[in-house]
Amino acid sequence: MNLFCKIWILMLVTLLMCCRTSAAQESAQEELLLFTPLEADELRQTKDDWDLIPHTRSLPDGPLIRIEFPQIKNSDYGPTINIVSPAKILIIFEENHAPINMDSLQIYAKKGWIKKSLTARIKPYIEGNSIKVDKMKVPNGNFTFNISIADQAGTETFTTYRMIVTKS
Repeated sequence: MNLFCKIWILMLVTLLMCCRTSAAQESAQEELLLFTPLEADELRQTKDDWDLIPHTRSLPDGPLIRIEFPQIKNSDYGPTINIVSPAKILIIFEENHAPINMDSLQIYAKKGWIKKSLTARIKPYIEGNSIKVDKMKVPNGNFTFNISIADQAGTETFTTYRMIVTKS
């Protein structure tokens, strides 16, 4: 084999190795710390702190919010998510009457008058019309989360969830 062919083969192998390493790095997701222990202390609730969430009787006019992982249970307190931290999260936003406006997404944790936006922390994990987190760490406790999203016509969906977090 002549020198020219050897050089081309070496360059091709090097290029393939670089592409493979780059793809592996892109798929490796950093761990998401949803909020710090200090923020958790401010936002942690007892079940006595929880207000009852009104049960939805019909589908919203805005985008549909579908939480695939972890599973949602309907409790006396409303939609409740039980997780063991760290947890895998998959939330899918489905078009209802108009295309989804992902820039309108707002996620925050709250306790009484205290409200902490989590949107900026979650944005790096948006993939199309979904949020996918392979490893989300959340301090132990009971928390309340609100998710709102609108479609391009401006119709908004607003949902409140309870989250009960335990460590593995």
